Amino acid sequence: MYLYNWLTYFHLLFYTLVLVFGWRFFLNAKLPTKVFTIVFSLLYFVQLLSLVFAKLAINNLLFFHIMLFIQLIGYNIFYLLILPENKAKRIAKGIMLFALGVILIEYYLNWDNLSKVYGGYAYFTLNISFVFFSIYYLVTAILNDLGMDFRYLNYAMLIYSGGSSIIFLFGDKLGQLGLDGRIPILIINIVLHLLYQLFYVMEIWKIRR
Repeated sequence: MYLYNWLTYFHLLFYTLVLVFGWRFFLNAKLPTKVFTIVFSLLYFVQLLSLVFAKLAINNLLFFHIMLFIQLIGYNIFYLLILPENKAKRIAKGIMLFALGVILIEYYLNWDNLSKVYGGYAYFTLNISFVFFSIYYLVTAILNDLGMDFRYLNYAMLIYSGGSSIIFLFGDKLGQLGLDGRIPILIINIVLHLLYQLFYVMEIWKIRR
């Protein structure tokens, strides 16, 4: 429990500093990086509110669903901006629509239980789609000898989306666990998100001048 509490506060502090760093060079960034920074910032404020609710012993799981839709819209825009224009990009758009359909169906089926469930197939489908886009962007750049202008943001998405998709696949089961049962899983998620933030810092570091 001590480790989890320490990591939670360290994560929030580091997140805050990284956010300030990102906005410091916001105007220097290209459009995809600006979109990523905006999504990064919105998720920060939602997580901050979620933490406040948790400290007040108020159910905060609904914030998870807000974060899911921020990611759904924001990261899809990011990948639409950076994926090369070809037939595969049209397939990517189809995957985005498929993920949206899965999410809407799961929300329809579980609408009355949203305050008790996080993760599940909706979040898994969303993250797996991001993993696909990440790998496709990486492979396309390598095979066609293209420069990866947003490689670190792509690495961030690959690591965090890949890891958290597995963690939260059984979101309904995690919601039934007590806090002690969820702590090891939540610690892994925090570590993954710290790596995600480090890659974001590396991307911003490139454009700091």
